[in-house]
Amino acid sequence: MNSRLYFYLAAFIATVAVLGLGYASDRVNADWQYQPDWAVSGEYWRLISGHIAHLNLTHAALNMAALWLIVFNLGEQYRTREWLFAGLVISVGISLGLWLWRPDLSDYVGLSGTLHGLLLYGLAPLCQAKSKLAWLALAAVGGKLALEQLAPNTNISTQELIGGNVITDAHLLGAMIGALFYAARTGLITLTNTRSKA
Repeated sequence: MNSRLYFYLAAFIATVAVLGLGYASDRVNADWQYQPDWAVSGEYWRLISGHIAHLNLTHAALNMAALWLIVFNLGEQYRTREWLFAGLVISVGISLGLWLWRPDLSDYVGLSGTLHGLLLYGLAPLCQAKSKLAWLALAAVGGKLALEQLAPNTNISTQELIGGNVITDAHLLGAMIGALFYAARTGLITLTNTRSKA
């Protein structure tokens, strides 16, 4: 199968799964949502499943729309398995960050934090290649993140639409982890290439 088709198929399967979970949120969220007592209860799957579950179908649909914007605009930056691994690392990183930084947060669901991380991860190589459009997009994301931290009421309309709170700290954590993951990946590739030439 063509690598691009494989990538689109993976994104389509993820979309169907997330929309299905969003539709069934009343029945699945209790077992899937992130909760800060995961370490005590031994429910380690919540580090990942909390990012797959959503408040409702509207919440899931909004995040899937954002996912497809990343797929169409940045998908060619990496292979499918690299995107999947990055999403896994970012999701777990956000959960651990919330556990350490926001112990007061009773629960969390949604992919938006991970999407912020994937967006930074996808923009990074284009910024490194000195793409002005990528730098403009990066500046817009940075401005959005700063506004969310400085003016918490920024997302009131979104909260009304999805019927729940927007956890902006997850957005910031996701973006930071996405950027750090790209830096680590780039450093590892550089180190490997240097050793192979030695």
